[in-house]
Amino acid sequence: MWHGDQFDVTRLKQLQGEAEALAGQLSAAAEASKGQFTGRDNDGAVEVTVGDDGSATRVDLDPQWRRTVGDGLGLAVVAALQDSAAQRMAAWGSAPAAPAEATPAPDPTRGTEIGDPSSRQSMLALRDLFDLIGEVTAGLHDLSHQPGAQPVSSTNNSRTVRVTAAGGTVSSVDFDDEWLRAASHERIAQAVLEALEASARDAAAERQRAVDAVPGLGRVQRLTESPETLLREIGLIR
Repeated sequence: MWHGDQFDVTRLKQLQGEAEALAGQLSAAAEASKGQFTGRDNDGAVEVTVGDDGSATRVDLDPQWRRTVGDGLGLAVVAALQDSAAQRMAAWGSAPAAPAEATPAPDPTRGTEIGDPSSRQSMLALRDLFDLIGEVTAGLHDLSHQPGAQPVSSTNNSRTVRVTAAGGTVSSVDFDDEWLRAASHERIAQAVLEALEASARDAAAERQRAVDAVPGLGRVQRLTESPETLLREIGLIR
């Protein structure tokens, strides 16, 4: 795309069109995956509801769960989580490939002044952005060759439920056996929710540490959060 100090503006416009089409598809997918998704284990003993970001917002436990799953309550919670995640991903995947004609995708340049992509300022901004992406890509490559995400355990406030997750995915849920035998199904459900919320917070902190470990990644994330921010950064709009 670069030829000496000259930038291929035609190619830039083509990339801009491709980016806008992709942004429209991602926007439609994000809209489709909004809301609450409730998953269940195969025996119907546990229901886990997750929100837009995949974090648990509600846990319900069948009063007769001991009859149906016995000692397998932790496995049932994990199965319900997996089912809710699958429903959320199915909603994402079922989004239309392009917005319907009656509801066109928002134009990120509406109400803004069009910039000049061939200006020296825009070309320097683009070159700076490409350099930044190159640095981040190298940093992510180095990070990917480090040992994989280590399991992290999180608990509810009273430490009666322990959730173990790696890379934000819950792999096991364990209970204090003595407490579990005496607790009501409502108390158990609330304790599981607290532990899942703690696990989500720990996963978010782990992701932030990964971002901090790669210089420039935070800026790239901010630029790609909205088409307008990115187009303004590279001078296509003012």
